[in-house]
Amino acid sequence: MRKIAILLSLLLQAVSIGYVMAKEVSLKPGLYEGISEHEFVLLQLNENGNHKIFKMNIPSAFQHGKQRDFSEQNIHCDQLRCLITFDSEGTDYIDYLSLAPEYEDSSNVMVFEQTKSRAGEPMVSQAYQLSYQKNRSTIREYWSKYRETLDKLLALPEQGIYGLWVGTIRKDDKVELLSLAVYPDQPSTLTKFFLGMGITNETSFEPQQLVKENGAYRIQASHPSFANQLLLVPMSENTLNGYAFHTAKTHSWIDGSFQLYRVKEEKR
Repeated sequence: MRKIAILLSLLLQAVSIGYVMAKEVSLKPGLYEGISEHEFVLLQLNENGNHKIFKMNIPSAFQHGKQRDFSEQNIHCDQLRCLITFDSEGTDYIDYLSLAPEYEDSSNVMVFEQTKSRAGEPMVSQAYQLSYQKNRSTIREYWSKYRETLDKLLALPEQGIYGLWVGTIRKDDKVELLSLAVYPDQPSTLTKFFLGMGITNETSFEPQQLVKENGAYRIQASHPSFANQLLLVPMSENTLNGYAFHTAKTHSWIDGSFQLYRVKEEKR
């Protein structure tokens, strides 16, 4: 029994020493991007210690948003996470951003965002994921895709679902950016943008493949393995909910549920 007690004591000491010596979490400099409840989030960590976080409203097609600057003094890291504190003078609340690697040595981070009163009472919280982006941001990819066709899409009459739409598609716990460009007289496209990867998946359909039934829209699209069956339900003149499926032979798979918002010309 004495030998067992000694071995257990040594084991507990080793575990304790290992915990103390555990490496603190560190955040790799660069660009991180993700989607919270209604915002596209960009976190820019710079080697010079001057950092930025951008939050762009998705329902407004990124026309509204905010930017916050912060420095290394706002960041505190331990063995499990890094905590970024935003303490704005003149407010009665403090914002916290807790970032933890998805797994060891992962470039992707899980985020828990919380707003507390100065008395420490929780007010608002949400969780989402940020993906490390080696290339330019997905927002830039989105605008680049529609740079040459945006004026034409915005000029289309707001009848039915004609025009440009942007929003998110969710499958399991993964959320990606989604856009839909619908023309009355030429091929239309649904495009999924993969965050942190710089790639897209796209399906297209002809005007005659868009059918309205009982207030909803059914679309037979072309892609063999992504979203070749679409169901869209207008929730208002400027909001669409829907589901994407793909069918091969006798089997069908769901590609995700989505919510889209009509892109309108920015009001001056």
